Amino acid sequence: MPNLPELLEGVKARQVRALAKAISLAENAPSSAEHLLAGLGSVAPRSLVVGITGATGVGKSTLIKALIEQGLKDDLRIAVLAVDPSSPLSGGALLGDRIRMVVPETEPERLFIRSLSSRGNDGGVSRGIAVTIQLVRHAGYDVVLVETTGAGQCEFDVVRFVDLVCVLLAEGFGDELQAMKSGLMEIADLLVINKCRRPGTANLHRELESHLAHSSRFERFGLLQPPVLLTDALSGNGIAELWLRLKALAQDEACLAACARKRQHLAHYSAVASILELLKGRLLARLREDSVSVNIATLPPLELRRWLLEVCHEELSRKHYAEEN
Repeated sequence: MPNLPELLEGVKARQVRALAKAISLAENAPSSAEHLLAGLGSVAPRSLVVGITGATGVGKSTLIKALIEQGLKDDLRIAVLAVDPSSPLSGGALLGDRIRMVVPETEPERLFIRSLSSRGNDGGVSRGIAVTIQLVRHAGYDVVLVETTGAGQCEFDVVRFVDLVCVLLAEGFGDELQAMKSGLMEIADLLVINKCRRPGTANLHRELESHLAHSSRFERFGLLQPPVLLTDALSGNGIAELWLRLKALAQDEACLAACARKRQHLAHYSAVASILELLKGRLLARLREDSVSVNIATLPPLELRRWLLEVCHEELSRKHYAEEN
């Protein structure tokens, strides 16, 4: 176990190696993640944290590369946290966004890119992402870009950890109509139609604007209707406007207040998710026991349900006893 106070001092001193070690610790050891968060303190240096989400193939990595170039031109320090699907064998990041994201050569102190494993998290965001964001903030990065796994309507987790959410769409990639129905539009602070040179982009743009204009959800929940921008990350078309819009929204009090309301709506979900994560760990531990694994494979559905309820009850009782003593 590394010396946590020493490690955190290294993070605050902008040592890239210390930051990388601390992130690995946050990912692999949940208990250490809690200690890291406590050691960082409640006040973090101000950074703009942007979640980039959308279906596979819409060009998230290419768009992020273009945003990196804009940030470096502005002499900002940029951190990219690219959440990848996890390997079913090792649990590590499967695709490795750092491999796909070819960026200009620059000093590690100015540009930090880290692939994180989703570890089977259905929300599209790595389990340790909250701590990781705080770590890169304390390491002095001005802008943090969080790329999610591209799990479509399961991307809502990202809202809890970022300042702004940028939802990417592209004509012919993913089910845009399903995205409209699923509520993905409502988590967006910016909607970006990437690969705008593709045929059918104008129709998609009109459909989005019409859907947003007729949606009652924004007014009902006190949210702002997101603007729709067109980009082509490969050629750079529209990237400068997107970058300026992100910076403007970060200074917009009404937008930030709406973002806070979105996070409040998800607070209940977050609490439930924490309980489920606790129970999931206990269930997996029981499943790893050979004798139990053999038994549950042959249990009828009702018996299996009874067994699951018993394990959940035992875990909750154990947790309650530990808190009282």
